[in-house]
Amino acid sequence: MIRDVLAQILNASPDIDLVAVAGDAPALLLAIEETRPDVVVTDIRMPPTGTDEGLRISERLAAAQPDLGVVLVTQYSDPEWLSQVFGGGSENRGWVMKELVHSNGQLISAIKAVHLGQRWVDPSVMPPE
Repeated sequence: MIRDVLAQILNASPDIDLVAVAGDAPALLLAIEETRPDVVVTDIRMPPTGTDEGLRISERLAAAQPDLGVVLVTQYSDPEWLSQVFGGGSENRGWVMKELVHSNGQLISAIKAVHLGQRWVDPSVMPPE
C-alpha cells in the first residue's frame, strides 16, 4: 500500500519522472539496472524477508554506484540504521518517515536534495542544529 502512495506522490510532482516501481528487493535491483535512475526511493523493510533489504541495497549502491542517490522511507528512527546510512561517507542519502511523506512535501524535498548530492534527514528524526 505504501508503494502505491509513494508512486502517487512522485507522479504528481512535475519535477520527478517515476521510471519504475518494484515490489521486492530483487525486482528493485533489476529495475535499477534496467532504468539507471538518478535517485532510488526504497523502504528499509521490504520483501522477501521484511527485515533490512532497503538498507542493504543502499549500502550496496554506495559501494557500486556512489553517484546514485537513495532515499529510504521507513517508520523507524533506529540510530544504528541511521549510522549505517549516513556514516559511510555517502552524502547523497535521504531518510523520510513514512507517516510524514505527505507533510510539507518531505518526500519530494528529500529526493531533490539527494539528487543534488546532499543529505536529507527527516526533521522529526534529526532536529536542526
